[in-house]
Amino acid sequence: MGGDGRPTRPSHRHQRKAGTSTIAQLRTAAGLTQQELGDLSGVARSTIAAYESGRRHPSPPMVARLAAAARIQRDDRDVVEEHPEISWRAMKGMRDVVAHEHGAIDHELLWRTLSADVSREAELLRLLAG
Repeated sequence: MGGDGRPTRPSHRHQRKAGTSTIAQLRTAAGLTQQELGDLSGVARSTIAAYESGRRHPSPPMVARLAAAARIQRDDRDVVEEHPEISWRAMKGMRDVVAHEHGAIDHELLWRTLSADVSREAELLRLLAG
């Protein structure tokens, strides 16, 4: 209670500090590295590290954004575990190459992969989608 008898609300700064520990908890519960959470949420790894260490304090919308990214990853993991016949790791690897190594892409290898392997995986995903 405040001096006037009314209940006090936590300060904005206190709310932000609570978000700092929440981010690390959400990330580790989802089994993500800081880089993976950054990739999923569009936030730099260094920013996530700063939030987790307390050097920076995330706004409530930022906490929600990071939580949503971690939740999506956790839901995806259930699907991955239920369908080991799909080459999830290979798909993620190809996505990482295409997303991050634009100049280093072997276009011939990419074409062979898309024309052969992807059609098999796409059929499995279509079956999965029902």
